[in-house]
Parts: sequence; structure tokens; C-alpha cells
Amino acid sequence: LDLVLNFMLKNYYEFTATNNFNLGLQMGRAFAHPSRARLLRYKKTGGWKKKIAAAEKVLALTEHQFPHLVEELRGYALGAKINFGDIWTVNLFEDSTGDKCTTIISNGGRLLGHSEDFDGAKNDIAVVKKTIGGLTILEIFYFNTLGGNAVSINSSGFVHAANSLFPADRQAGIPHNVIARWLSETKNPVADFARLKKISRDSGYNHNFINLRGQIFNIESTAKHALLSEVSSPFIHTNHYLSILKKYEAYKKTSSFRRYDFAKKHLAEKMTLQKIKYILGDVSEGKTNSIRNKETVGNVIIDLEKRAAYIWLLRENKKGFVRFELDFLPRS
Repeated sequence: LDLVLNFMLKNYYEFTATNNFNLGLQMGRAFAHPSRARLLRYKKTGGWKKKIAAAEKVLALTEHQFPHLVEELRGYALGAKINFGDIWTVNLFEDSTGDKCTTIISNGGRLLGHSEDFDGAKNDIAVVKKTIGGLTILEIFYFNTLGGNAVSINSSGFVHAANSLFPADRQAGIPHNVIARWLSETKNPVADFARLKKISRDSGYNHNFINLRGQIFNIESTAKHALLSEVSSPFIHTNHYLSILKKYEAYKKTSSFRRYDFAKKHLAEKMTLQKIKYILGDVSEGKTNSIRNKETVGNVIIDLEKRAAYIWLLRENKKGFVRFELDFLPRS
């Protein structure tokens, strides 16, 4: 596996904050220019006033459940000099269309590979290490968001990888991007799932978790339904439902199934880093249906046995996979 030291990755940032507002303020200042550029592109997609109105309707509900995360966005907006209503709207509608991401898990639940796909977002992501209130998270971060909606690992020892889903029962509710950030901080996916079921949600992601003991938890969710499963290795998830929740499926494309089938054919119980890299880099199914496709902006491999993450960004393609030491993980 071709590796370089993490300080050679240009788009890598570290933040330490005393509270969520301060964290958002720091990140908004650091990402002000790309954040404003990304927001302009969103506002050109049409119907922005209607989207703002829809976002405003669920703000109070979200503040009631996750006040600290709304405060973080307020800090981010201030730091980036962006209107809070605009950045809040982005978090409601982010990832509303298009296939996004493939996750593969092997080696007894201690090795995870993730392909991060988002059309046109090549320059809208960075690798971020953030510490707040004793919790550290290393992740792929999308500008103008709360994070947690890609792939991350936290200092409680949990890896979290999100995959887009397409439920038919969407409704006005807490944005699934806010929920994804909350779940990226998990210390106990089972307890969090009990709370998740009681939350009014707008839609749902697929959430994959692994921990240092090799346990694998999977949550599939819609706006009104959610299912938690403890699954075995090897495990694969793309963008279609694998559980009984598929009866709420609104996904009509073939890419997710093609990527799933390719990964299923090549994933084994025991994998090397090189083999995981091969699967993530496959282009044999074409520009739309391959695991590495025209929308792929990054790859992450997390090896809990080596206590290391290997991250490749399309925007820094020539550097290959960059190794990050996970020295913030618990030792026990």
C-alpha cells in the first residue's frame, strides 16, 4: 500500500475547542472560502426560498433534540460569514439525490473500507481531526455541514460509515445529516438506536459501526422506521436496503446493486490492505456502476488491528493513501 506521512496531506486540519459553538467558529473561519463557493452552487440549483422555508420548519424540533449541534452550525456560519439560514438549509437538503458510497468490512470486523462518492464535490471535502469535550473524531468532512455524514472514527473506539438510502416515506423532521453527526459520536450504538427510534426524522441513512472488539452494528432507517442488526464479517453495504425495510425502497437505479455484487464477489473473511485497496479502486463496472466511479471523491481504509487509517482524496490523487496514526483510541 503506497503511504505517505499525514502532514504531507494539504487538506488536513486539526481543531480543539471548549464547546460546539467554538468548534464551529474555528471550522467556519478555516473553510470560509470553499464554504461560500459551495453555498453559491447550492443556491443556483433553484427553489432556494422554498428550501429555506422547509428548513425553518424543522429548526425548533432539531434545537430541542440537539441544541449543541445547532449551536455548532451557528458558530460555523459566523466564522465563514455565511447566513445561518442558508447553511442550515444545506444540512437539510445535502445528499438528497444521487447514489453515494460503498462500505466493506472484513477481518473479523476490524478492517473497514469506504468509498466516498458525491458528484461535483472533489474540492468540497477535507480530512478533519476535531476534539471537543474529551471526544476526538477523525473524519472526511464536507464543508458547510456538521460532519459525520461520510466516514469517521472516534476516541470511544467506534468507526462510523454512512451510506445514502432512498426511502419513500420522507417527511418534515430532523435532518438525517444532523442525526449522522450525532451517531458519529457514539459510545453505544444500541442505546443510541433506542433514542433514534423516538426521533422524528426527515429521511434516513444506512449507518455502519465497528468497534475495537470486532463487533459490527448496522442501522437501516427511513423517516418512520429503523432497524438495528448486529451482523457478521465480511459485510457490505451500498445504497439499497438489505433488510425488511426494502419495502419502503424508492431506489430505481442499478449502480448500488452492481457495486454490491462486485464487492460480494471479491470480499473475503481475511483481507490485506492491498486487497481492500483493490476493491475500492475497481473501475471494471464503468464510470457509473464501479466502486470507484465518476462521483468518487475519496477512499478510507481503517485498520483497527494496526490502529491506523489510510485516506486517499481525489483532490490530492498523486499522494495515494496517506497513513494516520489512531493514537487517540482507548488501549483497553
